[in-house]
Amino acid sequence: TYTTPDIVSYTWLPSNQLSCTNCTSPIVTATESREYVLRLVSSNGCISETSARVIIECNPDNLLLPNAFTPNSDGLNERFFPFGRGISAINKFLVYNRKGELVHSRFNFAPGDRNFGWDGTLNGRHQASGTFVYMVEAVCDLGKTILKKGTVLLIR
Repeated sequence: TYTTPDIVSYTWLPSNQLSCTNCTSPIVTATESREYVLRLVSSNGCISETSARVIIECNPDNLLLPNAFTPNSDGLNERFFPFGRGISAINKFLVYNRKGELVHSRFNFAPGDRNFGWDGTLNGRHQASGTFVYMVEAVCDLGKTILKKGTVLLIR
């Protein structure tokens, strides 16, 4: 934010998705990429303009999953689940063991909901420590579907 006593007005354009249009630091609630222009007027009537581009991407990197978890009843890292920024829904969350057997599947839930996470069991039996493969299909805030695959280490 650039401020000086000589500046008598600030005007941000376009005005939609901004918390204010005549302040120094508006908050943007962007749902699409766009360029904003800031027009400054000094006490002498001089006008200056600058711009800022806000880029909104539907990116698999915004879908976050830990690379390890410890379902050992200590109250920390008990479940493996997807969360993220700019993600509106999880359509599908699947976890497989090294043999390719499906050990966990959940569908249609909000990102960050631990209740849909995997607790490290299969049919109520604890799985041994090891590497498991996951696949997540999610919807970003722009409405696009993104896929993410990877591995997670279960530590007992």
